[in-house]
Amino acid sequence: MEYLDIYDENKVFTGRKIERDNSAQIKEGEYYLYVQCWIVNDEGKILLTQRSKGRLHEGWWEPTGGCVTAGEDSITGIIRELEEEIGVKVKPEELNFIKTKKEKRKIRSCFRDIYYIRKNIPITDLNIDPVEVCDAKWVSINELSKMLENKEMSPWLKFFEKEYNKIIEK
Repeated sequence: MEYLDIYDENKVFTGRKIERDNSAQIKEGEYYLYVQCWIVNDEGKILLTQRSKGRLHEGWWEPTGGCVTAGEDSITGIIRELEEEIGVKVKPEELNFIKTKKEKRKIRSCFRDIYYIRKNIPITDLNIDPVEVCDAKWVSINELSKMLENKEMSPWLKFFEKEYNKIIEK
């Protein structure tokens, strides 16, 4: 059984843990921690993965991410998610923090810690977990924008268009 740590509205650990798949255990004003990592290569292209069938939002394209399990911090969580979902090993010093998004919802509110890395990874070198991911591709920022317009991605990912220019300038 996988557990998640529970945080208060200020992102302070409450000492509570819940079973990952039991959102009914999350009370009003409580949050769990989610992580996400945008991978950008030297050509400025963005690595996206497609959610496998049977998963929430199946078929949507997204950056790699997932829930931080109990006892992990967000850096440990995103390093684990990158390796589990696409077989990419990264070191903590490769990760660049973008921001934390506080997502208050009726069910399962979360803090989303968002990172990026600059890395050149051939698609053929990815070791995709078929339960999580069914495909992967590199896209330009213009292609990402079109995917957002065509609703091939979650609309909340639109924030990355602004962050992209900051990343490319570095």
